[in-house]
Amino acid sequence: MWQLEDLSLSPVEYITREESLAIETNEFLSGIEAYDLMFNAGKAIAEHVLSLELENIVVIAGSGNNGGDGIVAAGILAKNCKTTLILIKKPKTKEAKKAFRNLKSNKLMIKELDQDIDLTETIDLMKKADLIVDALIGVGLNETVRSPYSEILSEFSNLSDIHVCCVDVPSGLDCNTGNWHSDNYTPNSIVTMEYTKAGLKQFHEKGIIKVAPIGISKKSAFYVNAGHFTNYWPIRKSTSHKGDNGRIIVIGGSDGFTGAPVLSGMSALRAGVDTLRIAVPQTIRDIVAGYAEDFIVLKVKGDKLTTKGFNRFRELLVHRHDVVTMGMGLSNHPECIKFVLELFEYIKGKIRIVLDADAIRAFRGRLDLLQDSGAIITPHRAELRMMLEEKIPENPQELITFLEATATRLGIVILLKGKIDIITNGKRTILNETGHSGMTVGGTGDVLAGLVGAVNCFIEDSFFATAIAANIMGRAGEYSAKKFGNSLLASDVIHEIPRVIMDLESLRE
Repeated sequence: MWQLEDLSLSPVEYITREESLAIETNEFLSGIEAYDLMFNAGKAIAEHVLSLELENIVVIAGSGNNGGDGIVAAGILAKNCKTTLILIKKPKTKEAKKAFRNLKSNKLMIKELDQDIDLTETIDLMKKADLIVDALIGVGLNETVRSPYSEILSEFSNLSDIHVCCVDVPSGLDCNTGNWHSDNYTPNSIVTMEYTKAGLKQFHEKGIIKVAPIGISKKSAFYVNAGHFTNYWPIRKSTSHKGDNGRIIVIGGSDGFTGAPVLSGMSALRAGVDTLRIAVPQTIRDIVAGYAEDFIVLKVKGDKLTTKGFNRFRELLVHRHDVVTMGMGLSNHPECIKFVLELFEYIKGKIRIVLDADAIRAFRGRLDLLQDSGAIITPHRAELRMMLEEKIPENPQELITFLEATATRLGIVILLKGKIDIITNGKRTILNETGHSGMTVGGTGDVLAGLVGAVNCFIEDSFFATAIAANIMGRAGEYSAKKFGNSLLASDVIHEIPRVIMDLESLRE
């Protein structure tokens, strides 16, 4: 097993709301108490405020965990300076309630809006402060701020003589986009937890961001796990119609390799896509169609996939699908290689593309076509070596560095399959450790390719979609191994995909 602490992966410069919540969820699922992280966050805020040596502190707390961080900070600050805690609403999360119960300082003045003070009195207290801790709203905000929060935030821009310190992000700011859902203001300092949020880029040059470690393990951030699924995987709408939940086309197959596109297609269906088309040579069309009534099989003229035979399907591919997955069982015939390159050039930028097997090898000597395409490739070491015409490092750190540089240079997402899967887009790298030794059986790569395609139908971020697909695949293999051990088949893994997804979805409940 690789020692994560010894590895240097691309640093996490900025993270989105979804990744922030995913990392926290992974930490909680590992057994860490959410309140412990809240306490650490509150302590970090208090330490920063105390370092400023100001006397009259007002902490304004909302009802969520951002407010809980502020409550913890208020309790610590009150032991050292005059501190008033204003609760805009009563704490509603388990952790925030615990933080409030644990307040022990007799010196802390606590005021609750609409119980002890009104909005006017709240604003008066703010104006008399030397420093205000903004703990109203955290990273979860993605809609217009409502009353009474909006009235309070509108005052912040009028407090130019008062230091405003924000907890994680300024309240009203969209954590992902940096857009404001309230009146905007420029804080004097921001204490952000563990990783800088994407929406804070606009404050970077001002030098006001302090990143506070709160005890998140490196594994929670750098291994894809259940937290990524629960925060990225969409909840299917009850009002959705056919086609709303993923449309994928699988392109591959040749004489003697009829099973490869079938495994990819069935994997995509079992992941939950609404529509699947499989494009294969006409010589194997009936064989492929005979595997399952669920397949829509496109018959491409000829005994192999060629540009001439496929041309009539090009517009259908682009306009009626979200993702194309190609290469499985294609063969390395020169006409097939030409077909892959010409089709790729035509669809690049129009649709998300997953390349596997022979479609990866087709780019040997033509890496220029991949440039900035955003394509996803799912090679094992030999396929990557053939495509790049370079030796692939054996040392884990050298391998990761090599893959990051390659993904950056080509502008693609790489999923390198192995005992530990490595997924990188160059800017961000994550590892996957799920799986079983029995998954070396033939066909599992085809299953993975279909699964990667399917998950990329559901999740906009192709990097995390690919990582989550790898994690689901490994879990399905583990479930299969409980029944069949090292005698498992690729088709066994497919049958376990729905169970894995349902188990992961249940973690939201």
